[in-house]
Amino acid sequence: MFNFDTQDFEVILSLITFFASTTLGILTFVKDPKSWTNRFFGILAFLVNAYIVVNFLSLHPPHNTPESQLFWIRIVMFVCSFIGPTLLLLVLSFPGRLFALKKKFFIPLFSLMVLSASASLSPFVFSSLEYPNGNPVPVPGPGIVIFLLDFVGLFITSFGVLIYKYRKAFDQEKA
Repeated sequence: MFNFDTQDFEVILSLITFFASTTLGILTFVKDPKSWTNRFFGILAFLVNAYIVVNFLSLHPPHNTPESQLFWIRIVMFVCSFIGPTLLLLVLSFPGRLFALKKKFFIPLFSLMVLSASASLSPFVFSSLEYPNGNPVPVPGPGIVIFLLDFVGLFITSFGVLIYKYRKAFDQEKA
């Protein structure tokens, strides 16, 4: 009945996700552009869209060479370096309108993001590609720890903060 190959399915799913994310990001931002929660949500939607595009390119590089594929994998890591901090900033500002993160916390968060993004573009995070069974597998370098702190660590922290905020919230905020 349906004769889709994997790449066709990836394209369709990516387009649906891209347009849904774009729509949600724009509608949320336009509803109250002065709200930091809405701003961070819009930025996060933009980053998710960037991830969708560069991840597809890393899986199907325009020039199918190991160097090109490694380049796009590094770009994926670069984009993801901004997602963890943005998600945490969104969660910290939610459900309010203000940006209330103290400078003593913002500076290390920003520094981690910049360090992770910079390292992602170098061989420090992924040094090379190997092809076991013909599939590309990036070889992690010592900088992968920085990326894990930035993306995975802040992602987990964001959910911890959300759970904490939910437990401390009053009935009106929980609804």
